[in-house]
Amino acid sequence: MNQALLELYTARLKQQKALAGLPFERFGEVVQEAINWGLLRPEGTGQYLRLQPILPYFLRAGFRRRSRRSCGQRSRPLSAVTMTSSPNAIFQLQDSKNAPEKQAGQALARLEYENLATALNLAVRDQVSILNPYAAMSKYLNAVSRRQPGSGVGETILAGLENYRPETLAGPLGLELVGVIDDIASRQLSLKPVHGR
Repeated sequence: MNQALLELYTARLKQQKALAGLPFERFGEVVQEAINWGLLRPEGTGQYLRLQPILPYFLRAGFRRRSRRSCGQRSRPLSAVTMTSSPNAIFQLQDSKNAPEKQAGQALARLEYENLATALNLAVRDQVSILNPYAAMSKYLNAVSRRQPGSGVGETILAGLENYRPETLAGPLGLELVGVIDDIASRQLSLKPVHGR
């Protein structure tokens, strides 16, 4: 994680309605506490922070504990709804006309790749919109993989979307299914060599 990009990323997150109530002014304290606990490790000059493999587990466990305390009931599994704003912010950066923002979006997509994959899988499991995590992941994979863009993510998600209830696909989610099919078709066309006459 590039600390210089953290401020830009935070600014994008603040624009998300679902995250409006979060205390972003304390984000620096949270990062420092994660360093103190060994969940983040400074690299090189300290401008970069390396996420430790235990961090996603730590966050999920904390989320479950917090859910149990606030709800007074058994923990519910993470849902796709809790993970949609971050992928949207990443995609907005990736899609920016501003070169530094576009680079920041790609860097964040690389760092958040596991979270994007988790959000995508949760969306398919919950049969809700896959648009935000799929768009961010697809854009990232297309940029980093020139020989085989997307590396099969579309096919995997298509298989999941085909299991959605027909009434669910009758609305806007049906358009997302068409978008995934279009994305797969575009990738397949880009892999085929063009033969001259």
